[in-house]
Amino acid sequence: MMMMMARCRAGLGGRRLRAATALSASQQGYVSATGVLGPSQRRTFITDSYWLKRAKILQIVWRTLVAYPQMHDISVPEAPINALFAKDTNERERTFMYVLSQVPPDEPIDLPAFLDGASRATQAVYDTLYAPDGQQDDELRVFGTPSCVDAWRAKLQDQRALLGVPADAVLRLDGVEVTRAELVEVAYTYGDASGETQDKESADSAAASESASDSKPERKAAATASSDWAPAVSKYMMHEGMQIKVQFQTRERVTVEREDGKQSTETIDSTFRWAFTSDVARAELVDWVVTHATPFKMTLLSDDEAVDAGGDEAPTEP
Repeated sequence: MMMMMARCRAGLGGRRLRAATALSASQQGYVSATGVLGPSQRRTFITDSYWLKRAKILQIVWRTLVAYPQMHDISVPEAPINALFAKDTNERERTFMYVLSQVPPDEPIDLPAFLDGASRATQAVYDTLYAPDGQQDDELRVFGTPSCVDAWRAKLQDQRALLGVPADAVLRLDGVEVTRAELVEVAYTYGDASGETQDKESADSAAASESASDSKPERKAAATASSDWAPAVSKYMMHEGMQIKVQFQTRERVTVEREDGKQSTETIDSTFRWAFTSDVARAELVDWVVTHATPFKMTLLSDDEAVDAGGDEAPTEP
């Protein structure tokens, strides 16, 4: 009797084991069919894009750690690094700008070198503005979009009105000095570089900082003229762009030729802001172009004032 019960239990256990095994096989078939654990699902979850995005995050973290000593100095008001930023920016804004400057994939943005280059571009724009008519527009488009060129050209007419001379009075630039160039804002843009959307994303990014009233053909022409925002991707398979807003203060000495043949030399202080935009997906593609420019806020200085430093008042956004 005991032997029979043991055999029955053994048979029952065997049937349960076989049933469990069959059920497990059924479940395995179902899982494989639905792709929950199948190879295709693993390829979907752990893709190149998946890892590249995380590699990008790790790159940002690593760059931030390396730059931590400089970032820490931002909290010290008298630290030299704070001279890079506009006086009306707070510690949080300055730190954020510095962190974003570390984001470009190939190499971070050297902010002091960038401001030096921006100052040289400002001087070049001034030199071009005072060139003979007919030579200005093409040369100015090397530095900025058509809307920026319009804002720059308006300066001379506003300047003549400030000096109280006719609209056709001859102005000659004797010299210009960039007395201040400070960072106001840094913005970083990115997007996936899928084959179907690559060209569209690049074209749409061509003048991301242009005002809403600017036309799309103008933005495309500006992108072509400046060789900016090329349809390229970074090593992380992303479109990566950057915009840096800079506040300038300049002092120019201008010779005014009046109708009566007399000449006078005037000193003018100007404050304004420019937004520099570039593709930063690859180091060799970095080519900054001005995509937004505020009007010049000009102040005519007396002979005594011309000796002193200019005012600190910042321009307001239009």
